[in-house]
Parts: sequence; C-alpha cells; structure tokens
Amino acid sequence: MRPIFKILADKADVTDILSTRLVSISITDETGLVSDKAEILLDDRDDKLETPPRGAELEISIGYEDTGLYKMGLYVVDEVECSGMPRQMRITAKASNTKMKETFSAMTAPKSRSWHDHTLIGVIKKIAKEHAFDDALIDAVFDKIYLGHMDQTDESDIAFLQRLAQDFGAFVKPAGGFLIFSRRKRATTLSGASMPIVKLEPENVSTFSFVLAERGKYGKVIAKWHNFKTGKEEKVEVGSDEPAFSMRHTYATRDRALKAVEAKLEEVLNGTEKLDLTIVGDPTICAEARVFVNNLSKKVNGEWIAVSVSHQFASEGYTSQLTCEKPVK
Repeated sequence: MRPIFKILADKADVTDILSTRLVSISITDETGLVSDKAEILLDDRDDKLETPPRGAELEISIGYEDTGLYKMGLYVVDEVECSGMPRQMRITAKASNTKMKETFSAMTAPKSRSWHDHTLIGVIKKIAKEHAFDDALIDAVFDKIYLGHMDQTDESDIAFLQRLAQDFGAFVKPAGGFLIFSRRKRATTLSGASMPIVKLEPENVSTFSFVLAERGKYGKVIAKWHNFKTGKEEKVEVGSDEPAFSMRHTYATRDRALKAVEAKLEEVLNGTEKLDLTIVGDPTICAEARVFVNNLSKKVNGEWIAVSVSHQFASEGYTSQLTCEKPVK
C-alpha cells in the first residue's frame, strides 16, 4: 500500500506544494497534559521555502491510497528551524486547543487556597469553570469521592490537577474545549464503553522490546471511607505484607474505597511491564488505544494499552512507534 498525506495550512491545501519537498512528518500523541505535537521536515535545497508564521493552523491527514486519508488533528505552528547543509526546514506544531491557549497563563499561575469538604468531581468542575472550559468530562468511577481537606499552596491549577490525577491513577487533559479527567490504562471511553481493539500479528511488527521493571515496594494498601450511619471514619485494607501504602483521600462508601485499594494493590504488586513496538503505520492508533499482540512471543502476547504513539511518515514508508503498558483491570 502506498502511503499518502494531506496538509491544510489555515484551511488552504498546500499538499501539492509540499509533496516534492517533504522529507518526513512525525506526529506524537501522549496521555495527559503533555502537548501532542507534529513535526514536518522539508527539503529547502534551493532556499525558496517561505517561513510559515507562528500561530498558523495545520490540519494534517495521513493514510494509504487503498484505504484513504485519516485526519490526525489540528496543530498550531510553534517553532520553525532552518538548518544546513543540506538546507532543510523543520516546522514544529503543537496540538490546537483554543481553550488551552486562551487560559494557559492563568492555569500555570501559582495560587494558594484550601479545598474543604469538596467532592473530587466538584473540584475538577470548579477549576474547569474558572478557566472557561465548556465543561469537565470526568470518568464516572470518580463519583462520590470526597477530598476532605486539601491545601493548594503556591501551586498552579495545572499542577494541582496533575497531583489529583496521580493520586487516583488518572490523567488530566484539555481537548476540544473540555477538561478531561479519566483513569489511565483502562481502555474505556468516559461513558464506560470499551475502546476498539487493534490486533497485531507478526507481519505487522518490525521490531519489539519488552521490559519488566522492578516490582513495587508496598505489600498492602489502606484507604479511608466515611460511614454516614455512625458519622465515623473507617478503614479498609487489602494485602498482608508491610510496608503499607495509605491512600490520601476519604471515600464516600466502603465499596468505593475497596475498589480503589484493590486496583492500587494490583498496580504496586505487579510492577511495570513496558512494550515498545514499531509497526506498519496505522493512523487510527492513538494514546490509550487497546492493542492485542498475537503470535509474537509468549512474553508479550495479549492485551496492552498504548500510552504514547508516534507516527513517522516519509517517502520511504510509514511506520508507527508504540509505547505500551498493561491495562489496569
């Protein structure tokens, strides 16, 4: 299959202009607040390329002649580098997110305040409203989680949200005018529906590398929950070995607390398994996609979650590089 691309610059089609000069297109999609980005490397041997203005919006699509183009996203030109010899121009663009651009300074400004008797969802929605997001899209599993008391001291809203996300095994990301707060490595949409599975056979894979990191240092996990019948705070714990990991926040019910400690214990006991893959280019694969590896090796066969995806498009061909981790059950 022959790979093809299409680029619109401020809605004007520049594909034909760039087709004879294109060296490569690189698109990176990651989970969390790390900005998705695109890099376009062009041949400028005759020194005739015009430098695109910062802020120009690029719509990039890639695919194959047989299957058609797939829109990868909108990107805003952030940096242009000219180098030689040979003369080349590298255009770096970050994912276009108008809401994020308009509110970035405010969200990164340090502030001090206390959060008392708030739900997790309430805190996230309040911050989203303060920064004029259309709404906060929050995984339903975080319903009825109480934070008790938290201090935000000389800490930006972005840093505070990242701290909350880390505490709950989640990621936070602005996208399409919304502030998203969702579980990591769950392979589900915010509605709870499973994401489609991308199946990979040996003929799809060019290279792979598997690493099993050292297992976690905790042997049990403890969480608190508020018993509304007695008005007292109680604890649940799973695991039997020391030391214990204590979860920071108070849950509204024993069931919520138990699910949280079970998930956390699985995470700390299993260690981290990481799989890097280079595959035949697939524009449909994005961060948090479900990937099923089949017949490659008994050590890596099975389901994985792509936490980072890089698409590399060039005249020689099109490949995708995936960094995957095991899904959280």
